[in-house]
Amino acid sequence: MTVFEGSYLRSYPSRTAVSVAQQVLRQFLASAEYRSVVPRPLHQRMIVVDFTQGALTARGAFASQPRQSFLVAHGLGRDGVEIPTSDVLPPALSNASGSHLSSAGLFIAKGIVPSQFGTRLRMFGVCQGLNDASDRRLIGMHPYSDRYFARDRSGRLAGIGTSYGCPAVSSGVARRIMPAIDGGFIYIYHPDHMPRGWTSRPQQSTVHSRQT
Repeated sequence: MTVFEGSYLRSYPSRTAVSVAQQVLRQFLASAEYRSVVPRPLHQRMIVVDFTQGALTARGAFASQPRQSFLVAHGLGRDGVEIPTSDVLPPALSNASGSHLSSAGLFIAKGIVPSQFGTRLRMFGVCQGLNDASDRRLIGMHPYSDRYFARDRSGRLAGIGTSYGCPAVSSGVARRIMPAIDGGFIYIYHPDHMPRGWTSRPQQSTVHSRQT
């Protein structure tokens, strides 16, 4: 975490987001699809991202440590990155290729691969129709670059940038959490986008890098 980022860590995922994420994970682990899902999870550690909170709140955290939170970018919905200077929510959520929007639901986070930003943790959505195209869309967690920040004249962080759909985090956070969550789960919470079924074969891509 950078010094200027730390001044914005005034929030963390809501209790509702964490509770729902834990409940959904239990449901998936008890499902028939989990027994044959590919790729196979290696552990049950989980990051929760609360998309009912804005971009300048620390809406991401480990489910087991929700108060140790961090900033997370969201998809803009079109080409390019914009730097909001207010606490904006994702404009929409989508599972569609080319939408440049984030997806909600439960993801298996497995495989740190090269990317334009150095590395990317692949995310395989296991919610049928809700996020199961995420890896094919090259949605993953990765460190964001300097283009993701706007600063005021004093150098204070004035905005965190949007992405092409990836839950991007700062480089310091990425170094700490990506290896820890590799083989586990990410849950992106929004009450209007809840899982309604599972898949054991999320759509996968052989392409490992793209500007996201």
